[in-house]
Amino acid sequence: MICNVMDEPFYIFLICHLIVSSLTTSKRYLYVTNLLILTFFGVLFLNTNTSCITGWILLIVVFLVILYNTKNKLIKLFGNEEKVEFNSMEKYIYDRDFKLLFTEEEFKIFISLGQMKVTKDKDNLALEDSYFDKLIYIATIPAYRSVMLKAKDTLISYLHEGSWLGKFSF
Repeated sequence: MICNVMDEPFYIFLICHLIVSSLTTSKRYLYVTNLLILTFFGVLFLNTNTSCITGWILLIVVFLVILYNTKNKLIKLFGNEEKVEFNSMEKYIYDRDFKLLFTEEEFKIFISLGQMKVTKDKDNLALEDSYFDKLIYIATIPAYRSVMLKAKDTLISYLHEGSWLGKFSF
């Protein structure tokens, strides 16, 4: 016979961990496994009559977790969601580099956080041994032009479209 949840506090820790894991995981098998375990505990608590309220609460929590994780699909199904409008450059960048990482809405928010700078002539994007507090994404490079990564007077590499440039330090 299963004890009351209040008599055995480790059940609470297990259940809280499973709920948080279900809400935050990106792994489908882990999400399904967590929900099956929570459902099993809920049904078990209902059948043993030792903690009927806990069983119903667990089953309601499972339902709410499923609703939370499917809310975007439900909004698309029932909502009047507006289509995200891209200009030609944003559409090109999204399709080439970010389609697998972001939805169109997420990419629009991401791109709005940045600042677009167009350079046509020779320009230093960043200088070695200077304070560097930005991350540069090279969206496009015109034909017959190049972006070089140099240290002092030594050429390290040519950067291509979709490259990132930044400085990492502790």
